[in-house]
Amino acid sequence: MEVKRLEKPRLRYDVARRQSRTLLFAGALAFTCALAYRHLVAERRKRRYAEFYKTYDAEREMKRMLASGIGLPRRFQDQED
Repeated sequence: MEVKRLEKPRLRYDVARRQSRTLLFAGALAFTCALAYRHLVAERRKRRYAEFYKTYDAEREMKRMLASGIGLPRRFQDQED
């Protein structure tokens, strides 16, 4: 009866092999997350801002704020009267 010898474990360069796989996985995951964020959050936000500023009138808003007294700091509100 012959006895089979076990294969020697490959200990050399094991950390380097694992590290390269881990870095590739981390890079792919980061890219996927960035892409998902862009499409799910950033693009929607950009569209909402564009839609808001289509009808936004800054002068009208400034006049409204000045009329209500919240557009100027307190030191200028007293001088205006």
